[in-house]
Amino acid sequence: MNRVLQMSLIMKKQYFNDIVNRMTIRIFGAPGSGKSTKALAMAKEHKLPILHIDDVLFRTKYTEQRPESERHAIIQAFISKHTDRIIEGATLGSYVQYMQQADQVIHIDTAYIIRLWRVIKRYIQLYGTKEAHTLQ
Repeated sequence: MNRVLQMSLIMKKQYFNDIVNRMTIRIFGAPGSGKSTKALAMAKEHKLPILHIDDVLFRTKYTEQRPESERHAIIQAFISKHTDRIIEGATLGSYVQYMQQADQVIHIDTAYIIRLWRVIKRYIQLYGTKEAHTLQ
């Protein structure tokens, strides 16, 4: 591995270690960008709980939506319970306030063609399940 790449990887690892030393990490991006993958990796490495906004938004994965008041109650309960945490998912409307409260915000900006491929792949993998119809 060349020296520049090694230094880059060391700096990146230090950057993420610095992020995790803070309280709330907010990860957001478009569908298929890798938000959940990044959140799961960071949570595993640093033993942090994750709140997936999709799980807050929907009662059943990608189908019945929760009322706004119930969504906020779930988020508030999670925040009250966990002083160190990761909140992951798209940022829509009133969820902006939770981004503003974060100590660190990570935006994952993946190329459109890669996101498109990931969403298509996800649909193919889920075809015939309860979740598949919502990805159309």
